[in-house]
Amino acid sequence: MRKLLTIFGALVLVTLFTAQQGLAEVATQITVRGRLEKTVEAGGWLIVAGGQKYLLLNAQRFQKESWFKEGHRLRCGQCAL
Repeated sequence: MRKLLTIFGALVLVTLFTAQQGLAEVATQITVRGRLEKTVEAGGWLIVAGGQKYLLLNAQRFQKESWFKEGHRLRCGQCAL
């Protein structure tokens, strides 16, 4: 009986942990609306929205686009945190 309870408890913990991981992945995608600004480091860019700053990790991909300039207001949909 004790062994059965231990196995059941372990299964419950694994199920809860797996469910939490799935919820965490969904919760990490957001939409950010803000202003595009340069960082103090060369080549770094931020989206500044209110008091929050979001670092763009793939800014080099967009630097040749006409909309990619300092001060431009933009929306980043499904941004991963």
